[in-house]
Amino acid sequence: MTVDNIDVDATVKNVQQLLAEEANLSPALRSTLDILLLVVQLLVNRLIG
Repeated sequence: MTVDNIDVDATVKNVQQLLAEEANLSPALRSTLDILLLVVQLLVNRLIG
């Protein structure tokens, strides 16, 4: 899905990959970022759908 010429799916997957590669993140920060990514996906789905 694309919003304002931004491929949201690709961007979220890229962020998830970067998070997976980052070994020094605290579990709390990792969980928070995962939830924020989920919220972004839900909002984009609502915007488009």
